[in-house]
Amino acid sequence: GMRVWAAAELYEATGDVSVLADLEELLTSRLTADALRCDDGGFNDDPPCKISDMTDWSVQTNLGSVRYLTSAVTPDRRDPDLVAEVQKQLRLVVDLYVRTARSSSFHRPTGEYTKWGINGEIARHTWLLHAAERVFGANATLAVEMDHVVHHLLGRNKYSRSFVTKVGHKPPAQPHHRPSTNYLDPWPGLLIGGPNPYWIDLWVDFFSNEIAINWQAGLVYALARNYTACD
Repeated sequence: GMRVWAAAELYEATGDVSVLADLEELLTSRLTADALRCDDGGFNDDPPCKISDMTDWSVQTNLGSVRYLTSAVTPDRRDPDLVAEVQKQLRLVVDLYVRTARSSSFHRPTGEYTKWGINGEIARHTWLLHAAERVFGANATLAVEMDHVVHHLLGRNKYSRSFVTKVGHKPPAQPHHRPSTNYLDPWPGLLIGGPNPYWIDLWVDFFSNEIAINWQAGLVYALARNYTACD
């Protein structure tokens, strides 16, 4: 995954055709899973997919694949068949997100699936949904699903509480975050990891109340997508 991402960014920066050849070789020979295996609904990052339904810190492939799809290098020397295959996997994964969210009581894009840092995973889904808009064009369904992610993180969930400190309804009061603990007052704007599989708002419960920069990045992206600069 790291090599795919590095090659994609290097090609975008330099336009070096030898780098593009290396990138496409990696996408073709290393990431060999059939597209349908990447839409198994299991939220599993094990299959070697060109686009994974997981977006955690250990899955860098998506970063490279999306850069490949959105490349602005001219003239376009990318393999059209490979572009079409990566696009197909991207479409299948975002369709999975939409289907799963629509079948969830609180429009949760991972359904009942949970893990350590699930809120970060959910927040980062907005990046892949937005990537699909960049590749395929504006899409009202995808835009609505990205808004649902923000709603979920800010309180429309089974706990009826925000997962972001000092934001929304009954936000976390005791994040597993040393500065917040030292001052007995949570720093504002921190996204907690979330139910794993339960949530207890106590600083000692690092399984669900921890904070991390990769989760925070997902929240920032989810919110920044809707930001419009003022004159």
